[in-house]
Amino acid sequence: MILHKLKSPLYDTILFPRPIACPTCGKLYYKTTTRQFNNSMVTYEVGDLLPTHVSDDIVEGRYGCDHGVGGNPENIEFFTVYFVIYHKMLIDVVVTPEEGRKKQDSFGFEDLLLLYEGIYKERNDFKEKYVHLKKRMQTYANYLKLPLEEKKKVWVGPPGSIPYMNIIPHLDQQDPIASIISELDEKDYSIKNNLIRPWK
Repeated sequence: MILHKLKSPLYDTILFPRPIACPTCGKLYYKTTTRQFNNSMVTYEVGDLLPTHVSDDIVEGRYGCDHGVGGNPENIEFFTVYFVIYHKMLIDVVVTPEEGRKKQDSFGFEDLLLLYEGIYKERNDFKEKYVHLKKRMQTYANYLKLPLEEKKKVWVGPPGSIPYMNIIPHLDQQDPIASIISELDEKDYSIKNNLIRPWK
């Protein structure tokens, strides 16, 4: 097992699976940037497959903390984190190589299934929100094309309003599209059409 220190022109972003506290001041960090992977400004999180050139290893990264002082780069203190990789997949971000080796050694099929389950739910949520957003955007586009008299019927109520029921609450907002997106963001579609799994 080797700790790699590679360099590339651009930064990728790594999201931490849990906050990491600055050892000096305790400030919590939720992500860092690195030049270790694809140098293409990609954001990675646990469960993501890494570029093919990355070996199944523990890769060193850093984050900097200004301890609340800010402004002067000289005030930044840098700390090391370790990206734990298993079969090209990012499986954890830890603060010591020992933690990383322990994670690699203990990682198995059950852990992979749990990761997959989380990714599957995120996929369902994204897919369903996209489908709903697409339908509402089409409805909104149809509404905008209506003559003024037809638009008034939408506001009066059925039957004219029925095709537009899912966008009516947003039409009087300053930005109807942003309002629709905000409503969908608050919903959780992650369980919809979920598969029954034998390990449940």
